[in-house]
Amino acid sequence: MLKKIIDFLERLVNNKYINTWIILILDTILSILGTMFAFIFMARFIPHVSFRLGGNMLLFSMLISLIVFYVLSIPRIIIRYTSFRNICKIMLAVIIKVFLLSIPLFYRSYSSYNPVNLVVEGFIDGVFTFILLISMRLFLIIFYDTVLLRAGTNKTRIVIYGIDAESCSLKVALHTSKYYQAVGFITYGPYLKSYQLYDLPILYFEREEDLKKVVKKYNINAILFVDDNQAKIERERLINYCEETGVKLLIAPNVDFENGIIKKALMRDICIEDLLGRDEIKINLEKIKLNFSNKIVLVTGAAGSIGS
Repeated sequence: MLKKIIDFLERLVNNKYINTWIILILDTILSILGTMFAFIFMARFIPHVSFRLGGNMLLFSMLISLIVFYVLSIPRIIIRYTSFRNICKIMLAVIIKVFLLSIPLFYRSYSSYNPVNLVVEGFIDGVFTFILLISMRLFLIIFYDTVLLRAGTNKTRIVIYGIDAESCSLKVALHTSKYYQAVGFITYGPYLKSYQLYDLPILYFEREEDLKKVVKKYNINAILFVDDNQAKIERERLINYCEETGVKLLIAPNVDFENGIIKKALMRDICIEDLLGRDEIKINLEKIKLNFSNKIVLVTGAAGSIGS
């Protein structure tokens, strides 16, 4: 039953159209609540304020919030990646909403509000609305991380090699993966061992024993390289350590960031061709047979392409 609920929530989160309208509705409801709190608070200090006035204010708040949030694309902000710039955009939307809502209060039918009351009511409305909008997003981020991402126990636990922009992009793409769970980044040397990136620890190795400790502590199943160039750098070091410890090596040559989801089919094991440092030599065996069939051949050298 729990798995069905989790699957439903995952589909709901990954459907950007449904998610957008749901967030728009939730934002509008919270904006109405902010206006209601402000009206209730001001009603304690302003005599002869009617419930009809409050009802009209809530109606105006709903219409204005829907229009402002939709025009500024507030619901299209991906909640789990909300940045400071997005927060400023939400604050701007709240300010516009409060300003537009104050306009009807200037009409004669709403003469109970003098300019001071109007400013106080708008300030309280804005503060409550902004707090509610941000609180909802924080709740959804915590809910998403604790329920949706950590509910699956069959994911391949991986660490991402490197801390460059490409490695960080892989972490973002893996955030919604059904098959892989990034548990950290790994680099050579301890100079970043106390740091975190995207709330994940930066792990390090220098010797095979260091890798064994990391694998055991974080229950790592695989190490993910962004491309074959990274793998070539570590072909005499980390890759050898992984072969000894039984850690799987993965490479993502052409990551598809469609809808922010990394596809399992794009992941593949590292093969010897990734580590050659040159293009693979294609041997024409049929031509060789014609030239050397029934002949005695002396092969010089015992290693490399000649020896093989």
